[in-house]
Amino acid sequence: MIKKSFYFILFLILGLVIFFYHTAITGFDLMPGDAGDAMLINYILEHFWLWLHQIPQHQSFWNMPFYYPRENTLAYSDVMIGGGILYIPVRIFCKSPFTAMQIWMTVICFVNYTAFYFLMKRLKFNSFASAIGAFFFAFGIMRYFKMNHLNYFIQYPTILALICLYFKNKNKQLAYAGFFGFLSLQFWSVYALGYLFCLFGALGSIVAVCFKETRKYVINLIKNDYKELILYGIIFIDSLLPLANHYLMLEQVRNYDEVLFFLTNPSIWIRNISLLDSGILNFLPKIQHPENCAGIGIFATITAFYGIYLQKTYGKILITTTLCLMVICSKFGDFSLWHYVYNIFPGANGIRVVSRICFVFLILYCFGIANYIQHFQFTPKNFRLKLVLTLTLIILIIEQLPTTEHTYLWSKQFAEYYINEVSKNIPKNCKVLYAENKNQIGAVDLLTMWTASVNNLYSANGSTGILQEKIYENTPEYCVCEFDFEQ
Repeated sequence: MIKKSFYFILFLILGLVIFFYHTAITGFDLMPGDAGDAMLINYILEHFWLWLHQIPQHQSFWNMPFYYPRENTLAYSDVMIGGGILYIPVRIFCKSPFTAMQIWMTVICFVNYTAFYFLMKRLKFNSFASAIGAFFFAFGIMRYFKMNHLNYFIQYPTILALICLYFKNKNKQLAYAGFFGFLSLQFWSVYALGYLFCLFGALGSIVAVCFKETRKYVINLIKNDYKELILYGIIFIDSLLPLANHYLMLEQVRNYDEVLFFLTNPSIWIRNISLLDSGILNFLPKIQHPENCAGIGIFATITAFYGIYLQKTYGKILITTTLCLMVICSKFGDFSLWHYVYNIFPGANGIRVVSRICFVFLILYCFGIANYIQHFQFTPKNFRLKLVLTLTLIILIIEQLPTTEHTYLWSKQFAEYYINEVSKNIPKNCKVLYAENKNQIGAVDLLTMWTASVNNLYSANGSTGILQEKIYENTPEYCVCEFDFEQ
């Protein structure tokens, strides 16, 4: 008999090999993502470490020392507390913040994988199906292509919140406290993931009331648990007020034209960079932007929806909710139903890339695939059926192999070289580092920020989805640096 831990370890190793192959073969030099968003995420995580040590420029949690003299700069991005919790222990043992980032990514993938595995186990899935579901959640093709946005890997709080609900019958108070507590952590980590998960839950509840089979369950839930829902709901909202306050201090919202730019037609939900699907998807227009990919593979999607359908009681509710949100979050010509969500629901105008709801869908996809595997795994010993199941699994795994070579786009050696070279020429009286960056090269702004941080300086440059003008004053406190990328 195969030990229960065998499948857990097997698919964990498989996922780690797929994800970190490029880093390993380059002597752990290549970094995930690019020298833009991914390097910014590394900077924010390092800010937590420096803030913990009260380094002068990082003494304020919300005032990261870039775009100087602006304040509240952490609110320009996701706060990523759920990532910082895991980064700080790693940083204790790593001298280089870039090495710490590589290890952090391994840790965050492991935590996502383990959390989802135990969620599946709580839902009575066997070890084999649980490991497959966890593999797709932590290491699927969707994750691989979104590596530039490593903040969206911080999704384990949502899974832990769902695990807490499983214990509702044993201890209702702790279950709801844990659910709303981890959901709050998700908002404090990646705002959009928390918001879109709540949107899915709200719409799913409405859909559930529309079906006779589940209407009674929803009504009884509210009737029996309304005290806990109200109490912990209020605490949950109260926990988000400081976060909302700092975002509102920016006095900026996403312009709808900017949001519409990242929306695309319904083909987004099957778009992917799979080695297996590349030929099949050739009939679609060429991918213009990475956000236009939100699929887990054609065969994986079909398998997932069929696996969800096999859940007779809740399957049609989950499928209906997912399809409705796919329509709402898609663009038809120059029109999208998201326009109404953007204008009506508080906080929706803070989401720039709505298609990242694919990470909420990912939870359902992985549940469906696991349910499909388990449903057919223990049927009577039918050789043909077992063969079909085996071939399906092989196809699903192959479909997660990427074609792209554009995911690991920067290196420790690259970053450390420029930081060290520029640091040699910084005057002793310098307080604020500034690079003109006429060509708007993202790496220039990020390297300026990193160089300033390494030398305990402020940076006039910055990096954020909310564009800000750099402030330069011709005083001795400001020093100009140049990055020669032709060397």
